[in-house]
Amino acid sequence: MAGRAIRMSVAMLAGGAVLASVGCSTDGSSTAAEREAAELPLTQAELPAGFHTARLSKDALAQMTEQLSDSTAYVDIAPAQCAASGAMVTTIDPKRVGVMAATDGDDAISESVQPVAEIDGGVDLEAARKQVTGDCGVVRVHVKAGPVKGSEITVTHTVIDVPRGAADQVLAVESRSRTVNGSKSGETSLLVGNALVNGYAVTVQMSAVDQTADLNRAVFEDVFARAIAKAAR
Repeated sequence: MAGRAIRMSVAMLAGGAVLASVGCSTDGSSTAAEREAAELPLTQAELPAGFHTARLSKDALAQMTEQLSDSTAYVDIAPAQCAASGAMVTTIDPKRVGVMAATDGDDAISESVQPVAEIDGGVDLEAARKQVTGDCGVVRVHVKAGPVKGSEITVTHTVIDVPRGAADQVLAVESRSRTVNGSKSGETSLLVGNALVNGYAVTVQMSAVDQTADLNRAVFEDVFARAIAKAAR
């Protein structure tokens, strides 16, 4: 179960740009700021008791992001304006982006940290807010290809209040998804917190290992607050 939870965390990490893109610098080399960002995610010792981190290799991240990119390439989203432009990460280099994935057996947590100045197009949390509120508060996704072809997914977003701490801006969202594929159906929840802190874009995500279980909001807020505090040092 721990391995499955870690894979889930990595997939969350790759897909986390639904709210704030994890981009890359324009050339192939890492900058000093990127190398510093790579050291900023929480370590196992800095997480709440019971969480265990996994070592994330470049190859593992590449495989997960490729699979996730493929799975989202053939979908229709309504309303169309709710699809985050350029949001899906196609590559994550752990030498240039700080990444962390962990689980305590009940919850899977992931974190990414990157200098805002190194993200192509920057980070606009106000634009991201528009993609999860108003007409985009409920989004419907039709899957046109792949192993879950024909699935109809309804995602309901709710902006939640979380302590801002030392962050300049914060956007936290709970997303509840209901998937129907023929006679089968299921529901999952995801908590995502995005913060701009000291020139860094910090994203923390949580899902339940047992996808039918309720998320531990207090643990999410605790981890998010710790991530903000570390980036602000």
